[in-house]
Amino acid sequence: MHTKLLRRLGAAMLALVIGLAGLGLPAGGAVADAAASSDPDGFIKGVDISTLQALEDKGVAFYDDGTERDLLAILKEHGVNYVRLRLWNDPVQADGYNDKAHLIEMAKRVKAAGMGLLVDFHYSDFWADPGQQVKPAAWASLGFDELKAALYGYTREVMDELLAEGAYPDMVQIGNEINSGMLLPDGSTSRFAQLAQLLSEGVRAVRETTPAGHETKIMLHLAEGGSNAKFRTFFDQARLQGIDYDVIGLSYYPYWHGTFQELKSNMDDLAARYGKEVVVAETAYPYTLEDADGHGNIAGEAQTKLTGFEASVASQKLVTELILNTVAHVQGGKGLGVFYWEPAWLAGVGWKAGEGNAWENQAMFDFDGNALESLDAFRFVPGDLDDIKPLLVYPSLDVTASAGSAPELPAEAEVLLSEGSIEKRAVVWDEPADPEQWKVPGTYALQGSVQGVDAAMRAAVTVKVVDNPNLVRNPGFEQDGLAGWTLSGTEGAAKLSKEAGNAHSGGHSVNYYYGTEYGYRISQTVTGLENGTYRLSAWASGGGGETKLRLFAEGYGGDPLGADAVNAGWNVWKPYAVEEIEVTNGQVTIGFDVEAPGGTWGYLDDFELVKAPEKNPVQNPGFESGDLTGWTLGGTAGAGKVENNAANVHAGTHAFNYWYVDPYRFTLTQIVSQLPKGVYELTAAASGGGGETKLQLYAETGIGSRWNADIVNTGWNVWKEYKVSGIEVANGQVTIGFDVEAPGAAWGWFDDIRLTRTGDLPGTGEPPATGEPPATGEPPATGEPPATGQPPATGQPPATGEPPATGEPPATGEPPATGEPPATGEPPATGEPPATGEPPATGEPPATGEPPATPTPTPERTPAPTATPAPSAAASPTPSAGSGIVAVQAGQLSGDAGAAAVLKLDGAATVRLGAELKPRLADGLRLELPGLSAELSGDELRQLWQQAGDAPLSIRLSAAAGVGEQLAPLQQPGSRAYAAAGGSVELAIGSIAADGRELPLEAASIRLKLSAAAGFDPERSGIFRLDANGAPAYQLGSRLAGGDWTADVRSAGRYAVLELSVAYADVPAGHWAQAGIASLSAKGIVQGAGAAGFLPAKSVSRAELAAMLVRALGLSASGSAAAGFADVSADAWYAGAVSAALDAGILRGQADGIAAPQALLSREQMAAMLVRAAAAAGKPLVAAAGERPAAADAGAIGAWAAPSVAAAYEAGLLQGDANGAFRPQAELTRAEAAAAVQRLLKLLQA
Repeated sequence: MHTKLLRRLGAAMLALVIGLAGLGLPAGGAVADAAASSDPDGFIKGVDISTLQALEDKGVAFYDDGTERDLLAILKEHGVNYVRLRLWNDPVQADGYNDKAHLIEMAKRVKAAGMGLLVDFHYSDFWADPGQQVKPAAWASLGFDELKAALYGYTREVMDELLAEGAYPDMVQIGNEINSGMLLPDGSTSRFAQLAQLLSEGVRAVRETTPAGHETKIMLHLAEGGSNAKFRTFFDQARLQGIDYDVIGLSYYPYWHGTFQELKSNMDDLAARYGKEVVVAETAYPYTLEDADGHGNIAGEAQTKLTGFEASVASQKLVTELILNTVAHVQGGKGLGVFYWEPAWLAGVGWKAGEGNAWENQAMFDFDGNALESLDAFRFVPGDLDDIKPLLVYPSLDVTASAGSAPELPAEAEVLLSEGSIEKRAVVWDEPADPEQWKVPGTYALQGSVQGVDAAMRAAVTVKVVDNPNLVRNPGFEQDGLAGWTLSGTEGAAKLSKEAGNAHSGGHSVNYYYGTEYGYRISQTVTGLENGTYRLSAWASGGGGETKLRLFAEGYGGDPLGADAVNAGWNVWKPYAVEEIEVTNGQVTIGFDVEAPGGTWGYLDDFELVKAPEKNPVQNPGFESGDLTGWTLGGTAGAGKVENNAANVHAGTHAFNYWYVDPYRFTLTQIVSQLPKGVYELTAAASGGGGETKLQLYAETGIGSRWNADIVNTGWNVWKEYKVSGIEVANGQVTIGFDVEAPGAAWGWFDDIRLTRTGDLPGTGEPPATGEPPATGEPPATGEPPATGQPPATGQPPATGEPPATGEPPATGEPPATGEPPATGEPPATGEPPATGEPPATGEPPATGEPPATPTPTPERTPAPTATPAPSAAASPTPSAGSGIVAVQAGQLSGDAGAAAVLKLDGAATVRLGAELKPRLADGLRLELPGLSAELSGDELRQLWQQAGDAPLSIRLSAAAGVGEQLAPLQQPGSRAYAAAGGSVELAIGSIAADGRELPLEAASIRLKLSAAAGFDPERSGIFRLDANGAPAYQLGSRLAGGDWTADVRSAGRYAVLELSVAYADVPAGHWAQAGIASLSAKGIVQGAGAAGFLPAKSVSRAELAAMLVRALGLSASGSAAAGFADVSADAWYAGAVSAALDAGILRGQADGIAAPQALLSREQMAAMLVRAAAAAGKPLVAAAGERPAAADAGAIGAWAAPSVAAAYEAGLLQGDANGAFRPQAELTRAEAAAAVQRLLKLLQA
């Protein structure tokens, strides 16, 4: 759990005296302007109960005061006056619930109950939110005009039928949480003019069907209600496009979407700027942390701590009243009301058919269906609570002080008021109980009185007194932004982030992102140091992919020192350290150096420079040697090993990982000797899924005394530090380690073990010594290679660095559109903010690089099915739970002679192949699972056995888990969107050593076949490799035939069929080359120019076209071909491509002995290169002798180029312009080049 989640706990929970009886608050506060309050008669106190029919069909009943009653009757009696219902086009995944027929029946019940009705059109077959705005399957292939007509027709049909049934709505929502647009890609916010047309068609259908004398308001709805910039960006464009609407809807979940003050300020601004009414269309808060159905809940302890209110019925009521009152006080009386999202969603109905419910702890009914007292929050009436009263005093950020110095305490504390605002009020801190405490290192809690606040509500601060203080000024960027720091390099690449959800601790961090390749340095020179040894540390988090990410220390009188950092995902914070900085000149310059390709993003936080602590006497304490040097592992063989995977460690790149399929036990120990006598403390970090029957960190001395601490793991990458204190070492030696007993499939990690001398033995008075470990003389091991794929689904986490899909923040990197990295992805590739200068309203990280403000999916997003995390691919030779090890016998194989043998598997499995199978597998082996297969040729198998020394081969095959989570942080609505478009596979290949260990092997060619899903564009789809860090890589040669995609890949790993939609602002829909540019962009053959877009009219050089063709054909360079050309520098970006093109004969040197890579190409020169590329790919193009292209200006084509132009015309690679002219000497443009290369690829794959 991140430290930022703790800052609002402590005294804040004590301060719930504030109003746990509701907002009937003590007298003495200010009074709001009554004229500004909303009209009580029209104020909406609404609920979304879209799951009700599914719940009733499951037999769920609701009770009020012990009596079973209809839910609508209970809600109305408690003050609810409005109901919101969602509508999906064809909800197959929800067993048909929330379709038109169900909506109409439910709407009739709402109207019969005398309540207002809001209909929420998702325009999708399932959940629509900022991270997923998927067209209904029936509309997937429609052109834009047809799509508009379908939207209008469907909306009108629904409204007409509601009218006919006497259930016409009082409000209609056109789209749900449309931060990124709707009906993507056509209605993306990057194509706002098209989005406006789609929205207007929905509006038109409502206006045209509204009966005379009936008012139906139209709402446009976005998520992230605390983000004013995102709302301004969207609604400024809506105003420019002239969209007709009445109400601005906001989703606001206080644990995801910012502070109450940010919600209040945003609503006030929207009402004033656009003159529209505003409504909180979704909100909720947990009343318990319990779970009714074993399906992890989205809102848990971390979310309540971030908000400041514990999970209780009283808090749920208070938070709901607070939001109601905040809306009621929107300026000008423009606050229309609030809808609580799914207050009756109890266990029994899931996010989709067959799944559990992640929301029941936020319902206003207990697990048995009894109405909670929090339901009375809807008895609120605007004007009842015009007195503005303090509700909560937020704890102050921690203060650190040097021993012997009085701490510098904050002069003010933040106070939450009853209408949502947050004010700073003066604090008078209590005197410490012991004035001498500031001389003694330790952690102390201090309280204080706050000006104008009831005495029961106290300010609180934690003071950490240290004898080794942090010497960095403004180490966490909490004071005056970047004060004390210097930024240099690419302007705008790094900036202060004020999003607490993205920080390691506190509310601030440094965020970096840029749309094109960039580099920057953040640094601080610390002066006035005593000469001596220091230690530097800092924390980093991000999506990965940096070419350089290095914590450094220099200018201290010695050579520069540094530590490389590896980012492993959004909010996956890791510490990095530079040790033994020997300062000889009284100062040191510290910081981070960052170099990265465009689109790379990350965060830095919490720098610390301290005098170096005693050296750690533990050998290989973080397993960074890559093996168990210094450690002894005993017990169940194969239960534990050192893992090389930065995504799963506490710090560095390695950790000790344990997992086994059957019940197991082991000890991991080290004898630390040559210790000075004294008292010691042992610490270690641990993370895991829990469930161990025994899990202890312990220390034993040679005289038999034992000290230990129990470890309790609570989740993947939830690292906690454990401590064993008071270890008395009298004989210079102690055995330290871990003692583990666990059922099968329990998993976890250990990392960063430290032994520190804390004092003398009782009565000895001996001074502390350095505790330097003995030298072993043993060189470090090389370490293991990273895991090649995902672990079995037995409970271990994915190897990609994302946590299990429990509703907690991913990943992903992904930062991510509902606010998660998870689920919209990384910052836009262009890096260009909208014309207003504000960040894009897509719900994803803006162009500045921050991930969305919401670390968790909004409720209208379907979380991925909860899967128990699983071990990394190399964690064990045993397959995933529910699958098995198949020791293949010849009789199990099928297939004709002369063809690959076939082994059919029912599910994920590890296949073991003994060398005795060589004759039977002489022609190869194809492993088949439902929806996928992997085939290795006979030659490939023989090479693998040769690598293994004829040891048995092990091939692990399964569908890849967590593909959606891995893609989430990569999504960039409006510019770059990934969609799962078929099957997936995870493949690992190794050999089985004599001791049972699995050793990885490298295969050179594997043929994959994965099922294809319907409704995706094959030009933008194919098989992609999914690496743990970085964007998915398209596999050249992907082919679609018979409903399956095939590709020959060069290594084991994770692969999936994806569709990648890349959009550029300067290549709108309808551009003549848009299809070709989109196709090549998806395949990684062309890319944009950052903020400038694609630049379709820009001229193309010889090197640029060579690079396109080399990528398209998958060619590699020998490096020798370009060596003879003085104008091809070895370090030029195009050196490899030009060399490969020269090797293949696609590019030829000129008569004067130069390659002229930068020379611009003419169209006839392009024709020649295309024809040569086809020949290099084995498909020569030859026109009939003497034939010239049927172009109006054929006579202008040079004689040398005429055959190539004619052949290219005949093959369909080239076309004339609107006048039938070829324009042979015209300069080739990027759009023309992309279109031609796409046609070449189609020709080669035909």
